[in-house]
Amino acid sequence: MSRPMVVRSRMTGMLAFTAISLAALTGAVAPASAAAARTAPHALTTLLAEDSPSQWVSTTDPDSGISVMLPGQPTLHKTTITINGKPIATRAYVRKLTGSHGVIVFMVMDGAAGVDLDAVMQGMTSTVGTNGTVTSSRHFVLDGRPALDGRSTFTLKNTPAVGLARFVSDGDRVVGIGTIGPVAEENTLTQVHQQALGTLQLPERPR
Repeated sequence: MSRPMVVRSRMTGMLAFTAISLAALTGAVAPASAAAARTAPHALTTLLAEDSPSQWVSTTDPDSGISVMLPGQPTLHKTTITINGKPIATRAYVRKLTGSHGVIVFMVMDGAAGVDLDAVMQGMTSTVGTNGTVTSSRHFVLDGRPALDGRSTFTLKNTPAVGLARFVSDGDRVVGIGTIGPVAEENTLTQVHQQALGTLQLPERPR
C-alpha cells in the first residue's frame, strides 16, 4: 500500500477521536464502569483545584488489562475505526477536565499491529480541528515497545488549541493517551498529561 493510502486510512480512524473529543466537551458520552477510586502517586501544586490528585482514579481496560490514572471518573465511548480497510474495535475512556475547557482520552485499539504511529499522530492533528500542524514528535521505546510522543496545534471551535499525545504499540494493540484543550491552558494541560503518562500500566511482555 502506498504511503498516501496509509495516511488516509489513519485519518479515517482518527475521525473517531475527533467525535470522542467533541462529545466529551458536550458531555454526550455514556458512563464508564471500569474506574475505581485511588490516590494519584504525585502531587501537582498548580493543578486545578477541581482536579486535585486525591480525586484521580485508576481506570483499567478489562479486555487488555491496560490501566492508567485519570483526573476524575471517566466516561466510556466504544466505537469502530478503520485502519487499512479493516475495522478496529476501539474503547476510549474520556474525562473532561473540570474548571477548564480541556479533555483527556485513554484509548485502546484492538487488532492494530503494525500501525504507523507517525501517521496516527498526523491523522489526529488533521482531523481533531482545522489548520492542524504537528509541532514536535519523538520516537522512543517504552518497556520494550515502540512509542511516540507528540504535540500539535490546530483550531477547535474557533479557538487556538493544542493536542498532546502518546501512542504505544503493544502487540496487536495501540494504546493512546491524548490531552486536548485551548493553547491558553497549555501549562495545566501539560501537567495533567504528564501526570497521566506516568501512571500508564502495560501488561508484562512474554519472555
